Amino acid sequence: MGTSHIFIPQQLFLLLVNILILSQEVLSEIISDPVCKDMLVDIGMGVRHRNVRYNCRIICGYQKVYLIRPKKSLANDGLHREARHFSAWAKDRQTEKYYLEDIIRKVTGQYTVPIGDAVISTLDTAVGCETCEELFTPLNPSSYMGLNGVEIILNSSASHAELRKLRTRLDLISNSTRKLGGVYVYANATGVDGEARMMFDGSSMIIANGKVLEQGSQFSLKEVEVITATIDIEEVRSFRSSISRNVQAAAQPEFERIECDLRLSRPVDEVFLSSHLKISNEIEIKILDPMEEIYLSTAVYLWQYLVRTNSAGFFVALSGGLDSSTTALLVFGMSRLVMESITAGEEKTLADLRRVTGAETFFPRTPRDIVSRLLHTCYMGTENSSVETRSRARELAKTLGAYHSDISIDEAIHAHELIIEKTLQFKPKYAIEGGSYSENVFVPFIFFEM
Repeated sequence: MGTSHIFIPQQLFLLLVNILILSQEVLSEIISDPVCKDMLVDIGMGVRHRNVRYNCRIICGYQKVYLIRPKKSLANDGLHREARHFSAWAKDRQTEKYYLEDIIRKVTGQYTVPIGDAVISTLDTAVGCETCEELFTPLNPSSYMGLNGVEIILNSSASHAELRKLRTRLDLISNSTRKLGGVYVYANATGVDGEARMMFDGSSMIIANGKVLEQGSQFSLKEVEVITATIDIEEVRSFRSSISRNVQAAAQPEFERIECDLRLSRPVDEVFLSSHLKISNEIEIKILDPMEEIYLSTAVYLWQYLVRTNSAGFFVALSGGLDSSTTALLVFGMSRLVMESITAGEEKTLADLRRVTGAETFFPRTPRDIVSRLLHTCYMGTENSSVETRSRARELAKTLGAYHSDISIDEAIHAHELIIEKTLQFKPKYAIEGGSYSENVFVPFIFFEM
C-alpha cells in the first residue's frame, strides 16, 4: 500500500515533466513557421518558472516570444482540479524574467522574456489576456485591462459542456464589453478530453462593444474551426469615449506594457481603397434548445469515444421500453451527425468511420447506413416478456437500420435463480405469488425483467 501511494504521484510527475518538454518543442515548431509572419499568436501551455508550474498563455510571433502570461485564477470546482497541477500567479501587474529553454532560444535569439501580469502594446492597439476561469471571477482581469486602455482581449478557454452554460458565457462577455467597450475574442476547446471524462462545447465568439459579430459551432466533429470578423478599432475608441467609464479609467494603475513591433490593422488609405473589405455586422447568436444540447453533446461524445477506443460499435439490449429505446435513438443521432460531417466534406470523419467499421471503401448515403455497421440491438426475451415489447424492439431496430437479434435467456435466468436459491436458501417470489414487497423489487432484478 505504501509503495502504491508513492508510485502513482511519481508517474504523474514524470508525465507532467514530459508534457512541459513536449510543449516547448511544439512552440518552437510553431514560431519557426513563416506562416506566423505579421501575426500575433496566442498559445496555451504549461510553463515551469522558478520551480513552480503555471498554466500560461504564450503571446508570440514569427521567431519571437513577447510575453508569458500565467493564469491568475484556477478552476477547482465541479469537474476541475486545476490546482493539482498548477499554481496561480499571485503578483498583480508585475512581471519577472523567464529564462527561455535552449530549443526556443535557438529560434528567437532571445535569452529572457517577461512572465507575469502584463499586456501587449502593438504599433496600433493594445492586447490583453484573460484565461478561461478568470472570465467567471467577480473581479475579472479584462475589466482592469479595459479600463487601462486595452482594446482587444483574448480568451483561450477549455470550458466544459453544461446545459445552458453558453448563455452564461455570452452574458458575461457581452455585459463586460457593453460596459467597457472593446473587442473580446473567445476561443473555446471542443470535443472530448483525453480521458473521455468531460466534454468541451466550442462556440467560439468574437464580440465588440457588446455585439456578437461571429460565432463558431457549439457541438461539432470538426478538428479545427476558424471564425473571423473584420472590426474597425475606431468604433471601440468612439464607444469608450462616449460612456461613463472614463473617470475610473483615468484612475487605473498602470499595467506593464510589452512592446510589440507588429501592426494588427491595415493602414487607413488601404482600407479606403479596398473594395472587398467590409466591417462585420452584428449577428443573432445561436442558443440551442436544451433538448438539442442533449442530443448533440451525446452524439459528439459517442462518436469520439468510439473513435478513440477503436471499438467496433455499440451493443444495446433493446427491451422495447423507454430507456433502451432512447439509448438506441442516441446512437442514431450520432450517426446522423457523422453523416452531416461527411456530407460537409470532413475527410477525417470518413476515414475514422472506415477504420472503425473495417471497410476501406465504405461510403454511407444515409444515417441508417452508418447505424447498420455500428449498432447491434438485441431483444433478450424471457417467459415474462410480452409480444408487444418484442414487436416494439424489432420495429424500432428496423426503423433505425440496426442489426437486430431476438434471443431467449430463460436458461440463464433459471441458472441464476438456482444459484441464489442455493446460496441464500431462499427463493424470492413476486407479490402476486405470495412474496413480500422487498421480494417484488428483488425478483425483476434476478430475472432480468424486460
